[in-house]
Amino acid sequence: MSFLGFATYGLVVEADTFLDYTQLFTLYRGLKKKLKKKRTFKINFSCIIPYTKKPVSARMGKGKGAWRGFHVFLRKGSILLEISDMNYYKLQLLLKECMNKLPVKTKIVKLKI
Repeated sequence: MSFLGFATYGLVVEADTFLDYTQLFTLYRGLKKKLKKKRTFKINFSCIIPYTKKPVSARMGKGKGAWRGFHVFLRKGSILLEISDMNYYKLQLLLKECMNKLPVKTKIVKLKI
């Protein structure tokens, strides 16, 4: 399991999965809107793996297909998101909203000193 390096609370991924750029961006936008300038947060991953897809109506052969976007592969136990100090109950509500936006099961972790 990875350790929190930036903040005191975080979201840990509980299964291996791929996340798309749009999913990470909606998470970022939602956090930015809720936290405003009060607190800082960090998303630990960026989408660097391109993926391709052919149209359904295409016949076999003639190449791999056009690029559709970028994604990132997350392993079980990796820290997806870190948030600095704030009230635990408000933070829990915020992180539950973040969990609902993601297609993978996650859990909240706290830095132990």
